[in-house]
Amino acid sequence: MARRKNTVTNQGMVGDYTIMRDFMGTLQTQIKDLVQAKSDSYAAMAKMSDEGFKDKIFVDFFEKFKKNSDMIDALNDKLKESIKFYDKVAALNEKYLNEEFRK
Repeated sequence: MARRKNTVTNQGMVGDYTIMRDFMGTLQTQIKDLVQAKSDSYAAMAKMSDEGFKDKIFVDFFEKFKKNSDMIDALNDKLKESIKFYDKVAALNEKYLNEEFRK
């Protein structure tokens, strides 16, 4: 079986803990942006509801959005797990690379 090449997301991260920490920062930003987008969407829908949008189409859309909102929350949880994983790997790389270079 042929060995797969690294994906674009993973290239260079194996031994470079600074790149890993930058990637973790990117994940944190994505989480923040997703939460903000979800909040903005809820606020817009609440405003629409207050202004009289209460027909079946709006109610159906809102129910579907709630389901998608749950998916956004699940994605945020996975991103947080990824950050914890990369933090551990980055800390190990930093520790052992520094110890190796001190010899």
